[in-house]
Amino acid sequence: MSDNSNRSPALAVFSIRSYRFQWPADLLISCAIEMEIPILGWFILIKTNSVFMLAVFGGLHYIGTLLSPLLGVAGDRLGCRNLLLIMRSIFTLFAIMILTLVLIDWLTPVVALVIAGFGGLLRPSDGMIRNTLISQSVPHHLLMSAVGISRITQDSARVLGAGKFRVALTVTSNCTVDGTSASAVSAAEAKEGRERAMRPRWGLPAALPSPREEARSGR
Repeated sequence: MSDNSNRSPALAVFSIRSYRFQWPADLLISCAIEMEIPILGWFILIKTNSVFMLAVFGGLHYIGTLLSPLLGVAGDRLGCRNLLLIMRSIFTLFAIMILTLVLIDWLTPVVALVIAGFGGLLRPSDGMIRNTLISQSVPHHLLMSAVGISRITQDSARVLGAGKFRVALTVTSNCTVDGTSASAVSAAEAKEGRERAMRPRWGLPAALPSPREEARSGR
């Protein structure tokens, strides 16, 4: 009896070499997308203070539904594996561009919207291409398990991406609150010091004149 027959149906799908490479790639791209959307959305909302711009950012991720039929034709011409490789390479290039712009402090809401628009041209078709590739590489008796694991991977990425964004937001908020509190305390202490310096000291004895001043005055 082979090893594949002893495995559970959920694990037997990992005996396929193509699926073993595709599954971690799908997990990483799903986590990256689920982290990119809330982080860039928060960045645009903070910089522009406009809910409309945030809505535009969200809508740009689905603009690629108009190109989905053309990408399907491209998948038939080039092959789903080659097309998926090209799309993932473009996503990696966009991620490197965003990271570079953040490091050199050149990222603006307009640039973020432009990158989101170009990425949104391909992103809606990513799930279609990955499911088509699974159906081509996985046998029929393991197809249900493969699709189920792929769906669980996407949902887990949503949970992990939202959780990481929540942790980052909490840490950033705490640092901001601590910095604001320290600045407020410093400003209050400086203001109090200035008020004490300008406050007249009533009831205090006048300073005694020095011996040199007494000699000059003839006392």
